Amino acid sequence: MGYFAAATIAYLAFTFYVSLKVKKAEYKDLERKKIHQVFIWLLPFMAPLLIKSYWLTRKKVKLVANTKGNRKSKEGGFYESGIGMSGGDDE
Repeated sequence: MGYFAAATIAYLAFTFYVSLKVKKAEYKDLERKKIHQVFIWLLPFMAPLLIKSYWLTRKKVKLVANTKGNRKSKEGGFYESGIGMSGGDDE
């Protein structure tokens, strides 16, 4: 069995489980319960579209590599708010 088939079976099993939990749950508004049932099954198909639309609307920002020459601490280590950690003497 391939990874895609295993992922599909896992997705269907998990979605079915969550769908049953929602079905057994007590809701004051039955319309909301129906909307949740539909949303549970549509979410895996909507998520990639939402992510794609987010990345398409972002400004094109040029990424710059933080080379060793550009770093505040040349020895490496963690540096935040002027406080160096585990990188030797950063002062």
